[in-house]
Amino acid sequence: MMAEAEVITREEGQQIASTISDFMSGYAEKSESVSDSEWLLTQFKESMPEKNEAEITQIRDEIIDGIQSQEAAKESLHSALSQCRSKESWFAQEMRKAASGMSSIEAATYLQSLDEAVNTANQQLIDTITTKSGAVSKNQNLDGFIAEDYHAQTFNLNAAARGSHYRARVLKPNGKSYTKNSVDIVIDNLDTGRISRRYQAKYGATIERSRAMYKAGNYRGQRLLTHEERIVAPDGTTSNILSKQQAKELQEKAQSGEWQNLNWNEYAMKDIAAGIAKNVGIAGAQGLLIGTGFELARQIYGDKGIDSEKLIETGLETGADFAMKVAVAGGLKVASEKGFIKFIPKDTPTNVFTTIAFVTVENVKVLSHVAIGELTPIEGFEKIEQVATSSVCGLASAAKGATIGSKVLSCFGPAGAAIGGFAGGTIGYMAGSGVATAVVKGYQKVRSVIVEHVVKPIVNTAKRAWENAKSFVSNIFSWL
Repeated sequence: MMAEAEVITREEGQQIASTISDFMSGYAEKSESVSDSEWLLTQFKESMPEKNEAEITQIRDEIIDGIQSQEAAKESLHSALSQCRSKESWFAQEMRKAASGMSSIEAATYLQSLDEAVNTANQQLIDTITTKSGAVSKNQNLDGFIAEDYHAQTFNLNAAARGSHYRARVLKPNGKSYTKNSVDIVIDNLDTGRISRRYQAKYGATIERSRAMYKAGNYRGQRLLTHEERIVAPDGTTSNILSKQQAKELQEKAQSGEWQNLNWNEYAMKDIAAGIAKNVGIAGAQGLLIGTGFELARQIYGDKGIDSEKLIETGLETGADFAMKVAVAGGLKVASEKGFIKFIPKDTPTNVFTTIAFVTVENVKVLSHVAIGELTPIEGFEKIEQVATSSVCGLASAAKGATIGSKVLSCFGPAGAAIGGFAGGTIGYMAGSGVATAVVKGYQKVRSVIVEHVVKPIVNTAKRAWENAKSFVSNIFSWL
């Protein structure tokens, strides 16, 4: 993985900053009679003459619509918070809406993609920060095998939802026959890398038959799992109960080819999405620690300002920042198309840059308010987590199906965090050294809170989990 300092070179930074400046200055100079949409289309025509009208219009529309979606998500979250709801419960509700038109398997894939992306972003971020500071079996006993997988899967989903460091896995023979008295399910402790508990699954016709089969074997060290029981970790995390009848029904559906995936509600979608929301907030906070962007902006701008100074100051002070976000998103998109942003591919979707721009401007506002005492560092930290959470929902409204995962990773992984930090520093210095100094001051205050509340706990107690844990639904359909 590339070091943080290698993400943006000084030459690239100057090119990116110049492009953002052109958009900021162009907006500051536009006539009031010209709409934002009209101005942006003209700006793109001047900046990307190689593109035709249809291409430019599509990019323009994606930026305008994207910022509007982000603003709507932000206001929705603020409204929920004002009603004493948590950002996690709000996020779960929004994810349910996003998946409402999907089948169960599509919804599972959708959340899997999102979960994997957020986990990968957090893993990459913590690494960056710390390096710097088919066929279905016709087996008549398939219901028993289905039961094993069912318990392991539901356990892992529940574990992910509650932040447990335990994970269950089914011990399969990898092409060989099952051996006598072999263990069916184990619960691993991801922190220690050791097996905490072993289970022997017996799904007889009756509970008495299941217990008799267990007693007839040599299952020392293994706990009995029947259709009336759950697998349980030392921390209390459990699987869901699957009755003998339910297991047989699943077998019949699988063997008849009429399989319909397990009801996603069984996986407590609300709790799972809440767990994702927590990790999104962590990613947003960690991303702010990719600090080379601020420093590179300082090197390029020094104490200089540009003609859009008033535009930026007004946006930071009053919150009337739609124009600023549009300008930054437009500048980043053009910079990417021209090859100035080497670490983000040219064909990156426009709404990735829209999201980066939105998060950047919102975070700069938060840091400015912390600097002047309108927000405490803790409040600033919480605001930054809220910005990340609402931004993912804003992005979800435009990203269809599993594509959300790749887009979230582009926005909140180290590359997105680095370009966002640079754009944030650029905004500050464009407004003059006074504003830039305030942003840096706020950054330093919030940074210490993020290190204490996010980085240290991850490094001290959970880094091994980040390295070893699989996505909580990575095996959800591996046995179909």
